[in-house]
Amino acid sequence: MISGIVTALVLMAAPTVRMHDDRGRPWSIELRTGFDRALVPLSLGVATRVDVARRPLVLGATWTLPMLRPDLSDQRGDVYAEIDINPRLGWMVRVANTWSIVGTRNSMFTAVGLATRVGATAGWSTRRFAIGGELNLGVTWVTGVWASKSAREDGGVAFRHASLAVPAWALQAGVRTGVLLGRVELALRAGFDRLGRYNLAIPPVYATLGVAVRFGSDEVRRARSRRRAASR
Repeated sequence: MISGIVTALVLMAAPTVRMHDDRGRPWSIELRTGFDRALVPLSLGVATRVDVARRPLVLGATWTLPMLRPDLSDQRGDVYAEIDINPRLGWMVRVANTWSIVGTRNSMFTAVGLATRVGATAGWSTRRFAIGGELNLGVTWVTGVWASKSAREDGGVAFRHASLAVPAWALQAGVRTGVLLGRVELALRAGFDRLGRYNLAIPPVYATLGVAVRFGSDEVRRARSRRRAASR
């Protein structure tokens, strides 16, 4: 059950429209929300692009917490990498890997889990638009659980700390699309997801909307130079 909850909070927020280096190394800052195994989570992410073997590699990190009942005791941190197998515009094939640390707490227990996800996206990509089908497989490798004092004294819980080493699996299959309007990217993910028995408690679907702002490292350097010149 606890492993299922931790797995239920894993999602990916990589930019959908390819990041270009026209203004130096590209950067993206994104806000994302919707429904993805949690109702109305708010995710803040940052991403950049580097080239590996002449292929675009996006590196990023996100921080997420629920907004239906905001509580800093329920958080998730992600780091991810996604590479374009086909770097030319047109047909796109991307492979991604995400690692997550997830924490949740209530009156009975505190849990921290280590999870990972591998995914693939195939579809069509231009400079301003991208759409493709995605398939993501997630697994929680280990979860540490700490029982509260009230759980031990009033709830009959016999342990103070335990580790759940049985993997918890999750699978998503859906559509991922994005459009770039000037510097702003709008990205949508939607589809079906499977969480085993956990799907008895929540609908087996996901749908998230992200809004990102893009800028280049050359622009940042020029802005710093103008501020220094103006302060003299």
